[in-house]
Order: sequence, then C-alpha cells, then structure tokens
Amino acid sequence: MEDLYDITYMRKRAFIVHMDNRDLVFKCKEKLYITDWGTMCTVATTVRKHEQLFTKELVHRAKLAHEFVKNNGYPSIGEAVHLLSDGNVCNLPTMLSADIERTYRIYGTQPEYLRGQMVRKTVSRKPLDLTLRYVDKNPKL
Repeated sequence: MEDLYDITYMRKRAFIVHMDNRDLVFKCKEKLYITDWGTMCTVATTVRKHEQLFTKELVHRAKLAHEFVKNNGYPSIGEAVHLLSDGNVCNLPTMLSADIERTYRIYGTQPEYLRGQMVRKTVSRKPLDLTLRYVDKNPKL
C-alpha cells in the first residue's frame, strides 16, 4: 500500500490512505484500525453487473447452484461439476453443470475455498512404540 498511495498516520486515532478518487480512513477502535466498507461498493456493483448479463431464470438457477456449492464445503469449480455429473449427489434433476459454471462466473471464486489453499500443510509423525504391538498371532490354548 505504501508504494501505491500516500498514507497519513495519526497516532492512536486513525490511518488515512490517500487514493486517487477518495481518502480511505481507518479509525482506531479498541486497538484495531477499522473502516466503513459500506462506502466501498465495488464488489456489489460487480456482482450486479454480472447478474445483468443473464436472464432472471438463469440468475435464479445460479443462486441455487451457489447454495449447492456452499452446502458442499466450497469445492473448486471442477470438483463441483464432478460432484453433480458423476452421480455423487442424487435428486437434483434441474441443476446442470452450466449452472455451477455460471455461479462462478457471476459470484467469482469463494474466499472460503481460497482460505484452505493458502496454508502450508506439514505432516507430523509420531514415533512408533513397538511394545504396544501384538506379536503372537497364533496363541496356544
């Protein structure tokens, strides 16, 4: 941010980011700097613009597909299409793979999907305790 815009810092009160068309003010509340994102309506405008490219019926079907994606844990677009087309999910006769592709085109990739992708996962192994292993497989009676 510092490379792109001038930033003014008022100690324990606010950060002000001086952008080209407006100033974005982050006010200090309980040791956290927050801003009112209600004034920044670019995301809603973008979704609204994308929805205007399709008919009401197609937007309704995309919303149903969005609910399907949400209920399945936000898979990627390929995984969601495979869930629907491979027969893993039954009793959805009206939903098509085109509806899922349309929901990603209108609403974009979900942040919930990206959250798990950005974390480096390491496998930890516990040492094996050989004393707990049962050795005698054929006990004598």
